[in-house]
Amino acid sequence: MRKIAKIVLTFLVLIIATPMFEIAKTNPILKLTLLAGIVAGITAIWKYNPNKDEKNKNDNCNLDKT
Repeated sequence: MRKIAKIVLTFLVLIIATPMFEIAKTNPILKLTLLAGIVAGITAIWKYNPNKDEKNKNDNCNLDKT
């Protein structure tokens, strides 16, 4: 289910970015900035993992010092 949501979000980012590229035809600096933002956004979508903290809870063991 999570992969489907990531695919949908990636698709939405690309749909939203396409008209922005059309507006930025004449300005290459704006185009590069927009491209960097799109790449960063898609990378953030795919790296997001909310269950990462639950895995680290098992690594912290308390020793009984009695």
